[in-house]
Amino acid sequence: MTTMLQFFFICHLLGDFYLQTDRLAGKKQKNYRYTLQHCVIYSVPYLVVALLGRTRPLLMAVLLLVTIHAAIDLLKCAAERQGASAKIKRQYIYIADQLLHVATLIGVHFFFNRQLPAVENVVASSVVAMTLFLLVLLKPTNITFKTVFAKYQYVPKLNQISEQLVQPAASDRTVDGAGALIGNMERILMGLLLLLQQYAAIGLILTAKSITRYDKISKDQAFSEYYLIGTLFSVTVTFIAYLVIFSFPWR
Repeated sequence: MTTMLQFFFICHLLGDFYLQTDRLAGKKQKNYRYTLQHCVIYSVPYLVVALLGRTRPLLMAVLLLVTIHAAIDLLKCAAERQGASAKIKRQYIYIADQLLHVATLIGVHFFFNRQLPAVENVVASSVVAMTLFLLVLLKPTNITFKTVFAKYQYVPKLNQISEQLVQPAASDRTVDGAGALIGNMERILMGLLLLLQQYAAIGLILTAKSITRYDKISKDQAFSEYYLIGTLFSVTVTFIAYLVIFSFPWR
């Protein structure tokens, strides 16, 4: 994977996930003005890269990427409005949206490939690759899981909810955001072990995670299924990101 393509993906992740708040994402569906506001924020990382590169082809590539992103986002908002009445599932729109963005990044990069500035410094290239790997494993993976697998989300049964309201058990108490944090740490540790080629140690992480939830896994079928889906998704994303960023010959 070329360093400039990695830069493009980093900019996309920063603009589409890390710089976009949940509040802004919700408002985009109701008013196109907020979609344009998001597009302005989205363009900031790209403009930084363009200023650092200081070449005309890079600036043209950046402007093309931002313009196409704005067009895709406007189409997504229109699809979400139509989907609400046509009962099109939100996860399908989300998947199509991200696939279009990825295709755009790859297409624009290879169109301008020979004209874009190259990064020859090995250390700098490694830092860029590690940054992209880390960014993929955190917020984008959490949002993708919540959106794509929303239908499998664990919801306690009515009798469990009533029992917890009357006398919540200590074992049932949890902290908001703890699950996402655990998932982030799980993927980071797996990623580090992959980079160190300590593949067998990955099993220890999954085992330790399962031990803490063993009682609930063994007693609640719905929770065990949701837990397994989340764990397998984390493992899949980590392995695919590692292979794509560090192993596949993109040059």
